[in-house]
Amino acid sequence: MHDEKYRRCLISVASIFVQFAAIAGAAAAELPIPTKAPPVAVPTWTGFYLGADVGGGFSQKSFINNFSAPLGAVDASPRPSGWVGGFQGGYNYQIDRLVLGIEGDFDWSGATSSVSCFPLLAPQTCTADPRWLGILAGRLGTVVGPALLYAKGGAAWIHDSYSDIALPGAPGPAIPGDLFVAHETRAGWDLGAGIEYMFLPNWSARLEYDYLGFPDRSVTFDDNMGNSFTELIHQNMQLVTVGLNYHFPVVAAAPPPIVTKAH
Repeated sequence: MHDEKYRRCLISVASIFVQFAAIAGAAAAELPIPTKAPPVAVPTWTGFYLGADVGGGFSQKSFINNFSAPLGAVDASPRPSGWVGGFQGGYNYQIDRLVLGIEGDFDWSGATSSVSCFPLLAPQTCTADPRWLGILAGRLGTVVGPALLYAKGGAAWIHDSYSDIALPGAPGPAIPGDLFVAHETRAGWDLGAGIEYMFLPNWSARLEYDYLGFPDRSVTFDDNMGNSFTELIHQNMQLVTVGLNYHFPVVAAAPPPIVTKAH
């Protein structure tokens, strides 16, 4: 009697297990088959690029007396600021997520400043106008998704125009209305950093900051009438620009032909 009940119990349990397995199998069949997510494509930065930029420039300059007493006195402290805009181009080479490159930049400058100067011979007005800037620098960056974070450093050049004019009431030896001018191109160095974003396969937008430093240099002012004086000019320049670059497609080399030997 007990054996019969035990046998029926086992049959019931087995039946329930079979039904549960059938239901579970049917439910599993209706579930979607999991698939691996497609890998995220890393932009290819290797190749030549060309673009344009626009932004602002901010400069600090000091005219230091090195012509007559009192030597070493600061005669003027112009602070030119204004727009900058121009072009850039270069070449990148990508190794995994590391990007090495070289870039050249050229920008015209609308930065200017006019200040009261030469306090011992006032009133006078001095101006400082950076006209253009050039940079040739190496770049080192890392790829983060579609973005490139980079630092740059290299050589820089700046072309400046200066002037000084004495106003009515200026004491001698200043001559009111006598205009002195100077021009120079000076070499220095550049350090910068930026972020570039590849928003289309061949197009990227960038935001960049650059600090341009230049050594002190003595500059001659003259009035084209045989009168002249010199000033030791100290200066630097800071740039904040946004730009747009086009990246030229890299043409893959054709595979070498397969040569078969005749039997």
